[in-house]
Amino acid sequence: MDFLIGRGGGVFTSGVWSEFHGVLGVVDDSDTVYLIKVNGEEIMRLSKRQLRASSSIVGLIPQDADDNDAQRSCL
Repeated sequence: MDFLIGRGGGVFTSGVWSEFHGVLGVVDDSDTVYLIKVNGEEIMRLSKRQLRASSSIVGLIPQDADDNDAQRSCL
């Protein structure tokens, strides 16, 4: 499924929903991570370079709501 990202087009390759935070995290084919609120507002956009990742981003894992750090961050 193709989606418009910024000016160009792209394909989301992975995604995960955090019910606890009300945030959707998705990764596109250029290894950019997007965090999106339930209302569609983009919270954050992180490139592979900003994450200092040496490999492609292959997936996202939601944080457990029982985790003590869950209330502070959805990353």
